[in-house]
Amino acid sequence: MNKKLMSLLSVEGKVIKDRFEPIQFKAILPYLVKYRKMEVALYGVGGKAFHHLNWLRSVGIEPIAITDKKDSLDANGFWGVPQIPIDEFSNYIAGHKTCILLCTSLIYDYDLDKVKKVLYNAGAACVYDVKHVNSVYYHEWKYYLCRHSDEFLESFSLFNEQASKEIFIEYIRAIMENDFYRLNNESSFGKYFGEGIFNWNDDECFMNCGANLGDTIFHLVDKNPFESIYGIEVNKNYYDGMREYLSVLPPEIYNKIELFNTKLDSEGNFALDALLQGRKVTCISLDVEGAEISVLKGAKEIIQNQRPVLALSAYHKQDDLITLPKIVRQYVDNYSFFLRKYLPGNLEASKDELVLYAVPNERVITTDKNFSVKKKDEQNAK
Repeated sequence: MNKKLMSLLSVEGKVIKDRFEPIQFKAILPYLVKYRKMEVALYGVGGKAFHHLNWLRSVGIEPIAITDKKDSLDANGFWGVPQIPIDEFSNYIAGHKTCILLCTSLIYDYDLDKVKKVLYNAGAACVYDVKHVNSVYYHEWKYYLCRHSDEFLESFSLFNEQASKEIFIEYIRAIMENDFYRLNNESSFGKYFGEGIFNWNDDECFMNCGANLGDTIFHLVDKNPFESIYGIEVNKNYYDGMREYLSVLPPEIYNKIELFNTKLDSEGNFALDALLQGRKVTCISLDVEGAEISVLKGAKEIIQNQRPVLALSAYHKQDDLITLPKIVRQYVDNYSFFLRKYLPGNLEASKDELVLYAVPNERVITTDKNFSVKKKDEQNAK
């Protein structure tokens, strides 16, 4: 499985597969190259250029250069394409009939016109603005994954359960191939509860960060015993709605639920360590729209002192699968990692709702016959 993942994260000697039909100029560009002897260059160094470089190579076109402001260029090169500062570009393309693709995100039309003027003055024969990328996933993600392939391989080595490995690889494959996620999703009703991963105790103290309208709390109350629940939601409208909805619960249940309307951060009064002030915490769920890394850092004392189960949304940012487990391992020893993918609303085949479980080894239960708990030193040996 390691070889399969390495192949997905490598662009050496192959073209990443893009699942989209040629649109607008893309249907014409190969013929401009073939019949008008055009040569192609790119403007803008980043994920968008990376995406289109792979498309160009898939149709047999190799760009002669990529250009941008000098301080934007990477000393390591751009996937085999020469990088030329914009102020040197005129000399570089002199004598070439060059078509330039604008692979940059410019918000205002006057910015776009300004860049076009610079490129035409440099001698470009034509300039196309690449506005439309018919892709399931953000092109920047592919670029990031390839740039950090070693770190993703290191994270992959943390999983020793077969199901988690398969989910990890399929998640990466779907991004790298601009395809849909094709494994089965688990029911959203089980999100954060890790069925088959860890044992749920009768005295759980569950902290639900990003509680929204309280749906996760309702699922917990309906299915699992607990001692206390903390629901944290930053959006005032959602928070008010959650209070109203949860008020239908009988007093003996409702009085065990404590709600907070606050933002969360990595330090100060907005850190979970400060907010919970020594309360008992046995499980933490985080789904805070991309702030998971920051919020996790603000729970360092809780994690170190109480060793809770962690259920962390790992799909909002490109580095979630790298950074989240790294932070956990910095704080505590003898945790095992699992992945589960849940139904993302109506978008059944999207990459959303990937949850990373970090479970103290003493609470792990799994039906995987090949699974064995790893100690931290064993993980480091990988």
